[in-house]
Amino acid sequence: MNENRLTVCQSVWFPRILVLLVLGLTALGAANRAVAQGPTDMPLQFKMIGEFHDPEKDKNAGGVNAFTVNVLKKTWIFDIESSHTLQGGALGSTVLKQIYPPIMTFVGPEELTDQLTNPEIEGKTYTLTGQLYVGKRMFRVNTLEGPPEESDADAKSDSASVSDAP
Repeated sequence: MNENRLTVCQSVWFPRILVLLVLGLTALGAANRAVAQGPTDMPLQFKMIGEFHDPEKDKNAGGVNAFTVNVLKKTWIFDIESSHTLQGGALGSTVLKQIYPPIMTFVGPEELTDQLTNPEIEGKTYTLTGQLYVGKRMFRVNTLEGPPEESDADAKSDSASVSDAP
């Protein structure tokens, strides 16, 4: 009586179940990859700290983390010292490596883009926060913090010398 029974592997349904199982696992793996990579059209809240260099004056400007940046009609080399996403997740350097070639366009409010086209920012360290659109290679600047003005530094040193007085 047991001789006429088919084993599980000999059943007609076994190859069909096996194919469905393989297809299901493949679909699950593809879905996980899509979630891990994230959509490139969604902006990342991003912060970058770096120096601006004029490519015409300084031919050796920039290093490994340098980007050619276009702001209105001005082109800079932005040498990034530090970067990170503000909402957590991926490291800033990992996100920036997805932008190839290393060229970005900075956009934003007129008062910020005007500051970014000013030749006086050359060679100074600035902190920029905003939205990074990786797929579009675009950074929308929300805030721009630069080095303290000389008058601010002098005021701080004056106040420090006053506070040190007996």
